[in-house]
Amino acid sequence: MKNSDSNLVNLEPDLTQHERKALSFDHDLAAAHIYAPLSPGQQGVVNRLPEIWRMSEQMTQEESEVRFIKEFLSNQNQHHALDQDTSLLVYSCSIAMVMVTTYLKQKQFSLSVIEPCFDNLINLINHVDIPVSPLPEAWLYEDGKVYDNLEANVKDDAIFVVDPNNPTGRTWLKSGRGNFIELAQFCKDTGKLLVMDFSFAPFVIVDGTYKRIDVYEIMDKIGTSYIAVEDTGKIWPHMDTKVALMKCSPDLYIDMFNIYTTYLLNVSPFVLNLLTELILDSNKDSYASIRNLLNYNRNTLVKGLEGTFLEHQAPDVEVSVAWFKITNPGISATEFQKIVLKEAGLYILPGWYFYWNNPSLGENYVRMSIGRDKEIVKDSIQRLQHVLKTKF
Repeated sequence: MKNSDSNLVNLEPDLTQHERKALSFDHDLAAAHIYAPLSPGQQGVVNRLPEIWRMSEQMTQEESEVRFIKEFLSNQNQHHALDQDTSLLVYSCSIAMVMVTTYLKQKQFSLSVIEPCFDNLINLINHVDIPVSPLPEAWLYEDGKVYDNLEANVKDDAIFVVDPNNPTGRTWLKSGRGNFIELAQFCKDTGKLLVMDFSFAPFVIVDGTYKRIDVYEIMDKIGTSYIAVEDTGKIWPHMDTKVALMKCSPDLYIDMFNIYTTYLLNVSPFVLNLLTELILDSNKDSYASIRNLLNYNRNTLVKGLEGTFLEHQAPDVEVSVAWFKITNPGISATEFQKIVLKEAGLYILPGWYFYWNNPSLGENYVRMSIGRDKEIVKDSIQRLQHVLKTKF
């Protein structure tokens, strides 16, 4: 840590404030974003920044937007979405979610939200005073029982899901198309709005274990009303240059467009063309550089913590974070984080924030980012091992 004497973790009101504080640390495993050296291909894109700038100047805004949307959705196997002009580009996923919550508030909808999830989602919902109920993630992944689970438990006007989920990395793709079809059909049959956060979905492509299904084709065939947010913000080491894509069903487009233009004129064409070039580069190596980084770092953490009271919770999709269960009942995540920060200068996140309805459940978990330089992760695990040996 650059300021080793930090007086450490007070109880921050949300995870993002923890992540902001962690940015001042040399050993920051807090934010899910990838902060790591560029691959040769990515460095080649950066070397061409003046060229990309000039290209952006010569293109219309529409040309830059169409180019990005085509490459991004094709890369994500969401080809059906290209057939409809209902995509809106926003400069961050969080701002897109502000627009979603504005719509929910306008309609006076109540909302069932997945638990656990990253807490800024529930905070955005609470800021506009939307009635909210928990939706345990297990209800979405019980094969052949998703529809029944939702029918028996969900009474709200809308459902909010995250897939793959943050922090657990769980996904309905583990069971193919069936679980998602049940979710979409339930929303259609009961007249509920389906809201989806796909911020971690690019890691499905990176991982390669499962094929990302074309969710928009499925929902449009069923007739589900939906709003989805796709995101580039977690996937490339790009200094937080990012864009979110908000996609809605045709019946909601006019309402969402009117909200959108209240907040935003457009996303920078330079940013759009830079990200398009990064997408094209990742197509060339099939995301090998990102996959190799994440696999190496996850293995380093998991092997380094074998035999300790931190038990790795294997994700369905290899996302950019690792979720560990604290198996020692005498240690809470909050206290563990404070000790690790004080003794090792290592910033990790306590799990209780993710369990927004029942924080006590999250005191059994901590989250660590694996989207970091390999040497930082190796040094971090050595520091953590030392703390585990000397303080517990």
